[in-house]
Amino acid sequence: MKSSIVNTQVYLTVTVCLFLCGFLHVALYRVCLADGFSQFFCGVCVTMWMLTVQRRITDASLRRLMYALSAALLVLFLLQLCRYDLLTDAEPYDHLLWYAFYVPNCALPVICWMIALRIMRRNDRKHTVLVAAVLICALLLCALILTNDFHRLAFRFPDDVHTDSPLMRRGPVYFLFLAFTVAALGMSYGLILFKYFRHVSRRLHLSPVIPIVLGGAYHILYFFRLDPRIGGIPLWNYEEVYAWTLIACLEACIVNGMIPANTGYEKLFAMTEVPAAITNAAGKLVYQTAAAELPFRDTDDQRIRRYSISGGTITWVEDLSEVRDLNRRLEEVSEQMEARNSVLAAEGQIRRERAEVETRNRLYDRISEGVRGQLEKTEALFEDGSDAALARIAGLTAYVKRRSNLELAVTDGTLRAEDLAAALAESLDYLKLCGVGTSLVSFTEGPYPAGQIISLYEQFELVAESNPTDLNSLNAVLRSENGRLSLRLRISSDGFTFHPKERFRGTVSMDRDGEDLLLTITCAEGGDGV
Repeated sequence: MKSSIVNTQVYLTVTVCLFLCGFLHVALYRVCLADGFSQFFCGVCVTMWMLTVQRRITDASLRRLMYALSAALLVLFLLQLCRYDLLTDAEPYDHLLWYAFYVPNCALPVICWMIALRIMRRNDRKHTVLVAAVLICALLLCALILTNDFHRLAFRFPDDVHTDSPLMRRGPVYFLFLAFTVAALGMSYGLILFKYFRHVSRRLHLSPVIPIVLGGAYHILYFFRLDPRIGGIPLWNYEEVYAWTLIACLEACIVNGMIPANTGYEKLFAMTEVPAAITNAAGKLVYQTAAAELPFRDTDDQRIRRYSISGGTITWVEDLSEVRDLNRRLEEVSEQMEARNSVLAAEGQIRRERAEVETRNRLYDRISEGVRGQLEKTEALFEDGSDAALARIAGLTAYVKRRSNLELAVTDGTLRAEDLAAALAESLDYLKLCGVGTSLVSFTEGPYPAGQIISLYEQFELVAESNPTDLNSLNAVLRSENGRLSLRLRISSDGFTFHPKERFRGTVSMDRDGEDLLLTITCAEGGDGV
């Protein structure tokens, strides 16, 4: 990740302020009305840095922790100013300031540890135990130092005068505080460096190693009274270097992308081809891409978008020409699809109509095939022209009509027994014209396989056409036995002969009852009868 110019400038500005603070500290040393100027200067610098944090840092948790760090540093500088310059001989405030001075000193390592844990941390990871352990240690040390007047385990002052005189003695609580500070800061800086070397692939010159090493070296020299001096005057107080180390380390993390910041737009704008620009809160242009032509204008092919960011507004142009072209192409494709669907619908309708015609043709062919013999007999009888021939023609045409109606009435491969009874009744009525006594009794109803009903009607017609002039009477009984249709005929005739239709799969039985012939025609079980 490349560093942002803004973040680099802040990093360098913090470092320049440190050197400027050292120069002013030496230049204004013991100058009248200049006491505490370095603390005031550092406080102003920390405040300005805190304002940049508010505008740059996007991680809310890190931003709050950096606010807390800035506040602790400001309190530290304020207490330092009051302790050494403003309230040096003001009893009873001097010893209270002496003890209170260590409160921000205990808080800073805790905040630094929390920041180190939060840097580059996944949102689902919690470090409650690690934070609580350090926080409890800091609170205990603060309590022990603030109650030093009761146990004197932190400091012992000669004549109870709170001063940094050589006669002042430091107790075990102070050294515990010192060990806690070194340990907490050491863990914090170590964790930051671990994450830096592990996760930052492209390491920049402005790395957190520099402020950590320089700050650590200064504090070691300061502990042994070997800190840099000019003319015997210390170049910096330890608080100033302490603050610089913390802030410079965090700025290095920001520069290297370890802390997410609302900066780096110049790199993004250098790579993008989208027309865009960033303006500050006053409306002044800060960044713009090479493709940006200001001012932006709304047209049919482009739309202006704006989004508020910290410290300003980003404006960019959405190119709608491709979208409009895509919409036009989609409309064309939709029209083509609609036309194609219409053609397919027409083709489907034609196929359905053709299938219906073919079905009707097959039906008509089957009807024609089934009544061909009756039509041929009718044509031959027309040449005779006698009354007997006309009676027979009436019976044949009745069969042709009823046979056709049965074919047309088939529904899901079935016909009702009532249809067969009606057909038999009409054929028997026309036999009366030939002088034949007829009757019909039906003991069944409901649906049956169409083949059974048509087959029985065909067999009946064979009986009626066999010897119509020799028949005296024909009585029919229609019944059903175990799902098999059966037609029983009582025939009174002088010379009757009967031959079943070929391919008839049922059974035909003949018996005598006196002079009458009993003919029973039964369809095959479960079959269609043909």
